[in-house]
Amino acid sequence: MSEQRVLIFMPTYEEGGIIQAFPESVESFYDLDVPEGWKADWVIGLDNPYGREGRHKNTLHQYQQIQRRVLDEGYDALVTFEHDMLVPKDGLVKLLEVDAPIVYGLYMLRHGAHCVNAFLYIEKNPSFSRSFTHLPKRYAAAERDGMARVTGLGMGFTLFRRKVLELFNFRATEKSYPPDWAIAYDSAKYGLKQICRFDVKCGHIGTDGRAIYPRLAGYENMAEVKVLQQFYYKQPYKPGTIAKVPDEKLDDLLRAGFVELISFPEEAPAVKITNRPTKKSSNAIKNKMAEKQSVK
Repeated sequence: MSEQRVLIFMPTYEEGGIIQAFPESVESFYDLDVPEGWKADWVIGLDNPYGREGRHKNTLHQYQQIQRRVLDEGYDALVTFEHDMLVPKDGLVKLLEVDAPIVYGLYMLRHGAHCVNAFLYIEKNPSFSRSFTHLPKRYAAAERDGMARVTGLGMGFTLFRRKVLELFNFRATEKSYPPDWAIAYDSAKYGLKQICRFDVKCGHIGTDGRAIYPRLAGYENMAEVKVLQQFYYKQPYKPGTIAKVPDEKLDDLLRAGFVELISFPEEAPAVKITNRPTKKSSNAIKNKMAEKQSVK
């Protein structure tokens, strides 16, 4: 039986001659284990025709280009890997193990809601307001099972089987140029199963240089408190109860007299990224790209 082929793709851009992919992300990208029976090609995208102001249009352009390439060159699957992600070495193996058209690694979304990218599956009705972060029983069950059926979402570390790419084109929506929202809608329209692997926990590097990781209840860092006054933050908190709140909200809640601190936040599974993109890292990336190209 012949090997199946997967293309692993990282879209990024250059600014001032510096490739803006984090060096640690690129290292993680090229360090993925490839399962037996598969052959992988790694591609870093640098085609950005809309300039600096059209950053998200550029991202969509790159995803559309790579979709066509996967189809034209006969690949069996596409894996997207964003330039600010840290992925477990066995992440690709675990995504490909799942018999589903679309499979996600688990990570924290940084834009808008601070929650995991796994959203509740509702048949033919994509829900982008109900992340598993806000559904602790479902989150705990998915942790136990290692995976869960989801509505989406995100391109951070995501597997698309060929039949998905043949079924519909990557596109924008009224809300978003990156195609992940449209993919979730179109997948529901065509009845495609989407799975998120909760045992493929990925780091997502923020603007402060930290890579935040998912943990139970979704938040990177939780503090235990006694609730003094009723308040609402994504869920109701009743006086007299013991609860956990995200570290990022703790100071505001203490100042307002809503809570009393019982214990400081647990140590967060966060990584300080010390290597920002530089000309040196850009040269290293270009050398690696040329090396991979030469061994195809």
